[in-house]
Amino acid sequence: MEIAEKVSQYIQKKQGNAQKLTIIWFGGEPLLNTAAIDFISRDLCSSMSSNLNYSSFMITNGLLFNDTLVQKAVHEWKLEGAQITLDGLKDTYEKVKGYNIPNAFDKVIKNIRLLLYNGIKVRIRVNYDQNNFNEILALIDFLGSNFCDCDGIFVYGHKIMSDKSPDNSKLASADDDILIWDKIRENGFCKDILETIKPNLMSCTAGSLYNEMFLPNGNIGKCAQAIAKGDIVGSLETGIHNNKVSKWCCGLLNDVCMECTLLPICGGGCMYELFQGKNGCFVSEKLLKHKLRCYLKSYFFKNA
Repeated sequence: MEIAEKVSQYIQKKQGNAQKLTIIWFGGEPLLNTAAIDFISRDLCSSMSSNLNYSSFMITNGLLFNDTLVQKAVHEWKLEGAQITLDGLKDTYEKVKGYNIPNAFDKVIKNIRLLLYNGIKVRIRVNYDQNNFNEILALIDFLGSNFCDCDGIFVYGHKIMSDKSPDNSKLASADDDILIWDKIRENGFCKDILETIKPNLMSCTAGSLYNEMFLPNGNIGKCAQAIAKGDIVGSLETGIHNNKVSKWCCGLLNDVCMECTLLPICGGGCMYELFQGKNGCFVSEKLLKHKLRCYLKSYFFKNA
């Protein structure tokens, strides 16, 4: 709680007269420490200008939500959205997560509906690799049968790759991503194709001067992956060290990005991957062209 208080004070000082503030709660599992979320949310809302546009988002497994907690999330945490990851259907999900809680998958599905019912948007990330690809297609069908009539839900696929992989970019997973995207669209989760390929001038939040990540020990980082490798740019006690944050916020692009026609949509890609000497692309030309073909086909069919 001492760190939570320092985080709130740090944010208030840095916020100044800026009228917008967004907090992303993540971990680990953020719902294991609702006391810190309560304190920071209440302290910010009570201490800062009434004109402040304050909202929050959460990366969570979704298991610990209940009616009371969702109401608190809406009214006190100002939670507008949550990302929940699913690794497969019931048996696979519960084996991968290893919660030792009966019917954990069913509880998460129930909580997704609870969040949507209360106006909280939900991004469902389906993790896949070569071992569970077919099951993920079945999972998307399952989600379609349960949530295709719901507003505020977004489903997307993410191929799991290791740090040892020479290329963790979307380019490397394009063929599988196309099959996943087709299944997502088939189940009614992509009603506006063009909305998924909008211009994006900064896809990596680590590159934003105003984006900071606070650890439970008071350290500050710019990127979750980099933090896991010990890349710390400051602390609540000492503030930000400009020499350590400059590589993230210098605004420079590598030569490959500068010459790429996808830059306006990709925004420069993953900076962490680029620092590792890898392809950091968030967009593959193959998937993009596939989406455009689908859009044109549906457009001409509709207007024929």
